[in-house]
Amino acid sequence: MKKGARQGKSIVTATGLKLTPSQESFAQAYCNFTSPTFCNATASLESIKEWQGTRASLSMQASGMKRHPVIQARIRELLEEAGFSDVEVDMEHLKVIKQDKDLSNKMKGIIEFNRLKQRGAQQGQAVTVNIVNYADVLRQRNSDSIQVLAGETPLPTVDIGE
Repeated sequence: MKKGARQGKSIVTATGLKLTPSQESFAQAYCNFTSPTFCNATASLESIKEWQGTRASLSMQASGMKRHPVIQARIRELLEEAGFSDVEVDMEHLKVIKQDKDLSNKMKGIIEFNRLKQRGAQQGQAVTVNIVNYADVLRQRNSDSIQVLAGETPLPTVDIGE
């Protein structure tokens, strides 16, 4: 047997990935949304095996496992199976943009969409926000969070928060 080769069964996923049982267990623990191991490589590794070394050596091994190409591919598969796909994220993003209850988050969603699509101003450039019929919108919303400034201001100031 080659040095470094492991005995035991390989796990083959539906897409053809071959993992050792410990790699599969690590990926499953890492992607468990209901566990403190979710997106925590050290906790994921600690949950699947009895650890005798130091916390630093555990973290180093966990980091190495998380960077392993086969484990990364499996983590991507598991996240997609759980609904973390481009389509699902786009749908959630659309909900933020289409809602009218929290205009700050709506504006952040629009800005993020434009950034992802590489539309509009680049970072550091000025952005002008045009609101069509904003006086009508303000009357309809009847909201204390939006104030119309008196005077000859051509466009309202919209605070999108940080």
